[in-house]
Amino acid sequence: MAALAFDEHIAHLVRPSLEYFGGDQKFDGLGFSTTVHLAGKTVAARTSSQAVEFFFPFSALRCYASYDCTGQQLIDAGTVLINGERVAIDLQTAEGGSVR
Repeated sequence: MAALAFDEHIAHLVRPSLEYFGGDQKFDGLGFSTTVHLAGKTVAARTSSQAVEFFFPFSALRCYASYDCTGQQLIDAGTVLINGERVAIDLQTAEGGSVR
């Protein structure tokens, strides 16, 4: 779910965010947050959600924005939290195993 959240919610925001902040900044990077609502047939599944947060350094964001790094390289350079817990994401594995 976090891999899909990156693809669907975050990836398209990187370039506009860098344009907004412009040149060198006095802070290290940017954080992006999104909420993923879990699909399911039960009421508990339909009402549950997960907070997914992505923290990326500017150097990795610039690399991704200039098409010199992949989304996976961007994720590997940053930190990803799901409900406050640090996780590792493998985009290729997650996307290859997803069924829509």
